[in-house]
Amino acid sequence: MAYHNEILVGRFNRALQKFLSMKGPPPAPQLASDIGATFNFPIGNEFRYLESWFRYGSRHIIAADAAAAGGFRMRNPVGSNVIAVLEKITVNAGTVGGYAFDHGLAVGVPDLTTIVAAIQERFDPRGQQQPTLVRSLQTTPTVLGAGTTKWEASVAVTTVNDLIQTDIQEVTILPGDFMTLRATAVNQGWIASVWWRERALEESERT
Repeated sequence: MAYHNEILVGRFNRALQKFLSMKGPPPAPQLASDIGATFNFPIGNEFRYLESWFRYGSRHIIAADAAAAGGFRMRNPVGSNVIAVLEKITVNAGTVGGYAFDHGLAVGVPDLTTIVAAIQERFDPRGQQQPTLVRSLQTTPTVLGAGTTKWEASVAVTTVNDLIQTDIQEVTILPGDFMTLRATAVNQGWIASVWWRERALEESERT
């Protein structure tokens, strides 16, 4: 009996083809009896690139300034057609003080003073080399809150605070969204570290 390719999200078929070195047409074109793979997706981070997820990480030093509270921002450009998922966010406090995490729609929210230069921040060289998200930081003037503050804490000196403890706490950054890590008081020196993954939006996800 004839069948047709009713699965229009091709990245899972491509993942099976690459992972199993299969030749020919899509190995799982239908949702009924044709799909026999029993792999649990995701298998692991080494499989992410086969699912068209590309992983990146970076750390940023925000120097203390007696007249300002510094911050770090990540913005997903409008029209990027990319979804990003924040996997790890840490604040390493060099001084005692308060810190906050803001998240929301980036319309009207500008980048910070210094745009982070594009460098090779990928975890897996088999995937896309450069991230899509725009990173920026500044020490002065004070970074004001924008969007919704979704985490705030007082951090002891030389303490590392990890905002994401489990995968259910991961944060999505869709086109037009942003996140900001910022000090809530002046004269705080600290380090922001972020790990994230990106992939192209599926047609069904675009609005």
